[in-house]
Amino acid sequence: MTVPADLYKELNESFGDTEGKPDEGSYHKLLALMNDLEGHLREHIQDTTQDEIKKLLKKLQSGEELTRDELQSMKLWIVGDAAHYTRMENNFEDWTGELKRLMDEINRRKSPSPDLEAAVELRALLQDGIRLLPNLIYFLQEKSRINKFHVAAYELDRKERAFLIELLKEKMASKEK
Repeated sequence: MTVPADLYKELNESFGDTEGKPDEGSYHKLLALMNDLEGHLREHIQDTTQDEIKKLLKKLQSGEELTRDELQSMKLWIVGDAAHYTRMENNFEDWTGELKRLMDEINRRKSPSPDLEAAVELRALLQDGIRLLPNLIYFLQEKSRINKFHVAAYELDRKERAFLIELLKEKMASKEK
């Protein structure tokens, strides 16, 4: 499978629309195109590596030892997206700093009976935090995924082997859907 070349063109045109006329609709279209491209790339990676993964799956099922290169291939397939995301993400410190700023502002305004203006300001600060926290949570979940993979892949006892076999089967099944 290849990634449709026109999808990159559409993505860039849609991004241009957000810069030229930033409205909700243009951002929704850009989001949909990014999701579409991400799906094509996921399928491309799966198609490119499926034969190798099938061999790894057989080795795991038969109890054979995996080579370092095989472990790297399995890592790419199972947590490659998380590894690259956490390596490339450069806003974590900004997010934690912004969360601290929001908490400071909330604590400055806290009151058991805030007046109307303070209540509206507090709600706005809380809404900002509610939108910010998923970024922090997602980043930490991806780091956790990588750590769980390393434990399972590099300490291959029967339980971890079964875990990896299931993960690989799920990955192969999701490609077929």
